Amino acid sequence: MSMVWSFELDAVASRVRYRNEIASTTTPFEVSAAIEAFRDTIPLRPHRTIPA
Repeated sequence: MSMVWSFELDAVASRVRYRNEIASTTTPFEVSAAIEAFRDTIPLRPHRTIPA
């Protein structure tokens, strides 16, 4: 049995917090660099063990 997922693109895109930083990029490298720079500004969540 197949599973199909769908979503509203505008709703998803509005939640991307680095959207403005990647809006003017033109290459995959620039996108990657912008995301990496953004991630350096936010604290990472601590690792948690997934219950078995």
